[in-house]
Amino acid sequence: MDFSSLFYMLLHSADYILELVVAILFLATSRLQSDRGRLFLGMFFLLSVTASVANISYVLYTSTSEGNQMLSMVSSICSFPVFFMLILYLVECLHPNEYNLKKILQVLIPWLVVAVPTVVVCFIGGETHIYNAEDYMENISNPDVILRTLSLLIYLPYGLWCFLMPMHTSAYLTTRPLTSLMCWCTALMTITFVGGHGLFIMFFDVMHVLLYLVITLMSVYSEFADRLTPDLKVTVLSAHTVEEEKIEESQLTGRLRILLEEEKLWKDPDLVQSDVIRALGTNVKYLQNSIRELGYGSYSDMINSYRINYAKQQLDENCTDNLKQIFYEAGFRSRITAWRSFSKFLGCSPTEYKNKPANDSSSTIKQ
Repeated sequence: MDFSSLFYMLLHSADYILELVVAILFLATSRLQSDRGRLFLGMFFLLSVTASVANISYVLYTSTSEGNQMLSMVSSICSFPVFFMLILYLVECLHPNEYNLKKILQVLIPWLVVAVPTVVVCFIGGETHIYNAEDYMENISNPDVILRTLSLLIYLPYGLWCFLMPMHTSAYLTTRPLTSLMCWCTALMTITFVGGHGLFIMFFDVMHVLLYLVITLMSVYSEFADRLTPDLKVTVLSAHTVEEEKIEESQLTGRLRILLEEEKLWKDPDLVQSDVIRALGTNVKYLQNSIRELGYGSYSDMINSYRINYAKQQLDENCTDNLKQIFYEAGFRSRITAWRSFSKFLGCSPTEYKNKPANDSSSTIKQ
């Protein structure tokens, strides 16, 4: 065994052992303290070791006198769920609890559009054996080769998303240290993966393993500094004092009031909480603090109170207006939701309120 092969083997071995230890650490602590980010990262490391061992077995199995098969369906398709766990960890760091199952599936759609046909074609028609660049160019028109190429290149748009992700998040909202640097390392990993697994170029493969090691060490440091040892907690770009954070939250509440009273965002029937979060450039935690500062118990109470006040004002000014049209203009899409909210805030149905001889001004909802 030559020196380069020995170095390559030792590097991979160290990477696998470290990833396995870190996976156990993160998965164990995720049960002690509920944290989706910690769970995603633990699953990333655990699945990474499993997928790497499976990929090595596949390479050994497909090895012939011509060499190892390049551009395999197994490595390009099976590695993506592992990579996606890392993306979910980064998303959870920068946008806590914002991505639910529906949003996650939406993010996966581009990959699924490529992955599903690739698996079907390769299983039905078999994989074209490609051992070098000449084989690739000769078989480039084969459907399975085209799909396998796309299934490998689909990593790059996700890498670009990881690269841009920190730029759309306020620095002081990033509680875990080094998260931005981890995003950029993840973006580089997509390039090294394409070069290493698609072309079997050792330089890219070694760089890919080194990036794995860097991300592993950064995540462990972040875990101990920001989670397990709160006294060592550090900020990402600037040290915000408690007083500065209070000022920031007050400014956020002021911007929220402008969105509600001047821009009237609540008139949009498709408005959801994440839209308000993006408009303010904040996250769920800080939005909820501002909602409480305005005197509301929840996001839905706040939005519905503005909508009901609008409907009430319209009924006070012209009681002959069509109720359905009024509630539609107020931002309600569902008649049932509108009726229920109206009764909750004013203690009577819209029809009863409309038919009152004189509306009581004291029933105005607090804003």
